[in-house]
Amino acid sequence: MSAVEVSEPVPFDESLLKKQMKAFDDAPVDDEDPAYTASLQLLETTLDGDLSILLTFTSYKEALNHLLVGPNPTQQRLLTALRLYQVALSTPSAVTVLVDDALLEALVKLVAHQNPVIASNAVGVFSKSLMMHTEGLSVLFKEGGTMQTLKRRMIAPEGCKVTTLFRFFDIAAASLSVSEDSHKLAVELGLGNVLLQQVESDDILHRLASFDFIENLAAEPRGFDYLVKEGLIAKMIAGLKEGDEDFGDMVVNRYAQVFARVARSSDQSATQLVTTSLFETVLDLLAEQTSQDSLIPLLGALSVCQTGLAKLLQTPAAENPFVISLQSSDLCVPTLSALTEIFGGSGDVTSLEKLFELLNSSDSPILPYLLKTPLVSPFFDLRAQAYAFLQAISAFVWGKKAIAATPDLIPTLLNRAAEQTNDGFAWKFSILQSLVSELPQGLTPKALYSALVAEEIMIYLKQGMVYVHAVAEPVVQNSAAS
Repeated sequence: MSAVEVSEPVPFDESLLKKQMKAFDDAPVDDEDPAYTASLQLLETTLDGDLSILLTFTSYKEALNHLLVGPNPTQQRLLTALRLYQVALSTPSAVTVLVDDALLEALVKLVAHQNPVIASNAVGVFSKSLMMHTEGLSVLFKEGGTMQTLKRRMIAPEGCKVTTLFRFFDIAAASLSVSEDSHKLAVELGLGNVLLQQVESDDILHRLASFDFIENLAAEPRGFDYLVKEGLIAKMIAGLKEGDEDFGDMVVNRYAQVFARVARSSDQSATQLVTTSLFETVLDLLAEQTSQDSLIPLLGALSVCQTGLAKLLQTPAAENPFVISLQSSDLCVPTLSALTEIFGGSGDVTSLEKLFELLNSSDSPILPYLLKTPLVSPFFDLRAQAYAFLQAISAFVWGKKAIAATPDLIPTLLNRAAEQTNDGFAWKFSILQSLVSELPQGLTPKALYSALVAEEIMIYLKQGMVYVHAVAEPVVQNSAAS
């Protein structure tokens, strides 16, 4: 047997890099020009190599720096430079070689760039590279360093564009969550206090924007713990309950969205939120029919974890928000969406079955309701939510049995003429497939649905997602030809 040939890596050629740099500088400065794009890609390939080798060459640093701060900074050029810096600066050893005050100043200027893609990539060099290791943090948080500069700009933002200011907030929020070391340094510098002050700003733009970085911060366990410690979570729950005198539902809805995202970030975060007074606050507000469009999704997100699901089941049936909201056509979509999230979550099977029984044995049982309204709606968004709910419960044996026991439900799913969209066909096919899949040992589709229904489902699946019955056309003889 012949040995497998392994190609040797191409060694770095410093003279070739210099030639490529000259060719690039001589190319027409136009992102749309093929020659410019080709020369940039060739240069990028050379610079995107083995860092252990590249970092030993002064020309490597010079080339990167030239791409970033040289003349004619086109979008392609800047994005290429930022990507290369983000990759390189993820390696601690690159920091001492590549980073100096001039580079950091150039990166801060790009954070303020009018192109949001370029600005976002510049933010990423800070939050996804330099903050990930001790060497990068030492440079950023040194006396008179970048983070102190950003703090001064955030405290006294005169002359700073609002969009740029918010990007500075994003960098500060990242420093509080990406690592234990960065969190400690950010707290010591007082960046957390600067961010938290924005939540209570009299400027509606600042306050609403603050929720974006608070949301990102709270979605990380370290950031969430910090917000709890600083009392912000408690303040937000109070704000959700009491409303906002100045800005009304606009702020209340953002509170709900932030909490929903945090709950969805992990079961641990959801459980932490449920153990506060948030769950009871949401139930009380829904009972008062307050901000239902945003609070129903929040209740769904909180009820995905087992602790939240248990609390939901402790609510009397007559007071269950989902039972009540299903009776309102305006709340059908958010309600079905929230329920789908719950039944697709991490709750135990027994608890989920109890919740389903509650929903399907109320004055308006959910499965017959789906047949009466959502599944026959002319609006696909509504039909899609009904399909998604059926898909979620069909994963359970009790769900399959409930679907089979609901008159006309399976025939509606089998009726190809009742749906006109490709997405709808895909949903139906997936639900029917789930109905005959993952059955416990000893239980067959024929035993579960009857021989006739099981056969119809199997024929449907065999025919495929989209199937058009053949129609025989009569042959008409042309009398003139005869």
